[in-house]
Amino acid sequence: MPVSLEDAKKIKIKPTPFEKSWFKFLGGLPIDKGWNCTLFGASFNGKSTCAMYFGMQCSQFGNVLYVNAEEDTAKGTLQNKLRQNNIKSKGYRFDFADTTDLDEIRKLLKSGDYKYCVRDSIHAFAKWNDVKVLSLWMEFRDFPEISFIDVLFSTKDELTFKGESDMIHLSEFAIECKKNAAGLPIARMERKNRYKDNPEKYKYLDFIHSKIVREA
Repeated sequence: MPVSLEDAKKIKIKPTPFEKSWFKFLGGLPIDKGWNCTLFGASFNGKSTCAMYFGMQCSQFGNVLYVNAEEDTAKGTLQNKLRQNNIKSKGYRFDFADTTDLDEIRKLLKSGDYKYCVRDSIHAFAKWNDVKVLSLWMEFRDFPEISFIDVLFSTKDELTFKGESDMIHLSEFAIECKKNAAGLPIARMERKNRYKDNPEKYKYLDFIHSKIVREA
C-alpha cells in the first residue's frame, strides 16, 4: 500500500545499538526489520572472520544462524579460526549449520528461531545446488524479518564477474575485507551504505579489535 510523504516522515525507525565503533561503521541499521549486506574481498583477507565478528555483534539482539558451506565444523578449521583470533564463545546466541541443503536452510529460517543469517559463501550454495548466485541472493525477500550477511567468493574484476557486481550494487550495504599496510585485516565500506548519515566518515574498521582505524 502506498505511503504518503507526510506519513513517511512520521515513521519512527529504531536503530540497532551496536557497540560504538561498529555503530559508527555500520550506521543505523533497523533493529525491527531485515536488511541485507554483501561481504567481499580477496582470498585470505578475513571475510569469514569478519562475518563471525559481525554476527557476534548481531547476536546481542537476536539469534544468529551461520550457514557454513565451505568449512566443516567437525574438521577443526573453524575452531582454529576462533582460537587464532581469540574469539570468545560464551554469551553469544550464535549457531553453526554445516549444510548446503537449501531446503534445510529454508526450514531453519522459517522456524522463527533466527533474526540474522550469515551465508558463507553464497557462491558455494549456488554451486552445490546448481542455481544462479543472484537468484539465491534474492531469497532474502522471502524472509523480510531476517537480516542477511552474504559472503562472496573473491572478486578480481567486477566487469568479469557480473554476478558479484550485481549483488554489490543491489545490496543495501557492502563491506570489503582487505589487509592494511601492516598486514592486518580491516573492513572497508567505500561502496555504499544506505543507513549512514555521512557515508564519507568512519569507512574503515579494524574488526578484530573492534575499533575505527580512521574516518576516511
